[in-house]
Amino acid sequence: MSATEEEILQVLPYFDPKSIKSLDLLIYDHKKEKLVITETDHWKNVDDVSVVGIKFDLTVHDFLHFSKVSVALHTISAENVLFLKELLLQTRKELTFWYTNFVDMDHLLELLGNATTETVGEFAKKGWSFTIPGNENEELCIEITSKLVLFKYVEAEGWTLLDSKLIIHD
Repeated sequence: MSATEEEILQVLPYFDPKSIKSLDLLIYDHKKEKLVITETDHWKNVDDVSVVGIKFDLTVHDFLHFSKVSVALHTISAENVLFLKELLLQTRKELTFWYTNFVDMDHLLELLGNATTETVGEFAKKGWSFTIPGNENEELCIEITSKLVLFKYVEAEGWTLLDSKLIIHD
């Protein structure tokens, strides 16, 4: 089903804010930077959110109450990535942030250390894995491309960046 934000906002009051667990929104108005729906109790109670077609004028901190996120931001910084790394070593969440501007990539490389790097044509990726305290079976993986920062959990046995996919080794 497709609907405009205005149409969604008209029917949303008829749903219990605690009953909606996931929101997947495709926005066709690419000039929009703010959605009214983000101010509703429904948005605040959702576990998973995916928004395509809009770059939010928000920060990563505005999405921390979700357990799974896939959104686009104007800007993400090395400090944001470091903060999220520390958070995700303690609290399980899956986060994907698309971005236009990455602030201080060189500083991020200093903070996180050597990265696994893969290049496919002109497309380059950097990746890191971190041991999760108290969890021998999984690692936190951070993957960064020219437009994307992805945080996910992988088996601790190893992983490789390859062809736009995260390959987990047995």
